[in-house]
Amino acid sequence: MSAVFALARKTEMRRWAAGLIGALTGGAAAFSLAMDARAVIDSSAVIEQTLAQSLGAVAGNLPHHDPATGIGFMVFVAMACAVLCALLCRPTARLLANLRDRPMIYAAIAPAMAGMVLLIFVPFFMGVYLAFLDNDRNFVGLANFMEILFPQGTSDTNFYFTLGVTVMWTVLNVVLHVAIGLALALVLSDSKLRGRAWYRVLLIVPWAVPNYITALVWKWIFNTQYGPANAFLALIGLNPVDWLGRSFLTNFAANLVTNTWLGFPFMMVVALGALQSIPRDLYEAAEMDGAGRWARFTNVTMPLLKPALFPAIILGSIWTFNMFNVVYLVSGGAPDNQSNILITEAYRAFRVLKNFGMAAAYSLIIFVILAVYTSLTNRLTRAAENVFE
Repeated sequence: MSAVFALARKTEMRRWAAGLIGALTGGAAAFSLAMDARAVIDSSAVIEQTLAQSLGAVAGNLPHHDPATGIGFMVFVAMACAVLCALLCRPTARLLANLRDRPMIYAAIAPAMAGMVLLIFVPFFMGVYLAFLDNDRNFVGLANFMEILFPQGTSDTNFYFTLGVTVMWTVLNVVLHVAIGLALALVLSDSKLRGRAWYRVLLIVPWAVPNYITALVWKWIFNTQYGPANAFLALIGLNPVDWLGRSFLTNFAANLVTNTWLGFPFMMVVALGALQSIPRDLYEAAEMDGAGRWARFTNVTMPLLKPALFPAIILGSIWTFNMFNVVYLVSGGAPDNQSNILITEAYRAFRVLKNFGMAAAYSLIIFVILAVYTSLTNRLTRAAENVFE
């Protein structure tokens, strides 16, 4: 692939040609790796057989060992290399040209890039490969994805129900985060409010506390017997609620309240910073033109808040979509995994079901969903427009 990228830097290589070369290179490398793996397995099997027979452990031959480097593995590697070469040929060619023209810039960021490759990209691609294996490390193609996307009648969960819960969870949380955060930012931006600095510090505390600690505190608050939530209901004459019991709505509500408490300070800080950057002259001019408070908010404040709020909403949506700690620690997916979201369902496949390939497939599906969402929202809202200009 390095040769393909180097060649693309000097020539106008088409993507299909780069993909073809990548497929041939990847297939050859996979075949060589498969042969080496087979040799290692065969030699290990002979040693294992000899040792077992010398100890009198077995009378016949040991079970046959098959490495996860068969035909499916070689096809997968060849296709992956083809896609990578086709997609990364031109960008990598430009990177090589910039590396030649401005080497000191890339030398400065080399340690960070090495850390990203080792800590992010290598585990990511290992997870992608694991999604196509079963627990015996045999290549099963799309079987894990088919089991998730087309569940059988014996499955204890349904991907589409969990996806619907995840989407509802994300939408409600982001709406509440933005509404509460923006309302508080408008109040705190008032120069006539006394003690604004103290209020700002106190309202940032929920965001500053680690979210797993906050989740455990809210789980105690929603405790049926000793929690302050039911104590408050008793004070106003209402019956206690089994918040974390057998009802989907109460478990979902407990998760929602907890994550709303965690998330609104971020939106408040973003909105407050954007509000302080709006020139006061615009409000004075709008007031002189006879615009009321609501007209000033809709025609001056909101249009100037959009460049700051839209990226924050996209980022908050991704965080909320993957908010593992709250769902896992507060409701635990109760009742019967109904309040699980996709990320906690992936963890359940890994931890409870011990199906590592399915857990990796879940993670890859989540990545694709968020990548598509980010791409569409950036295209529709132009949230990253000013970053690249």
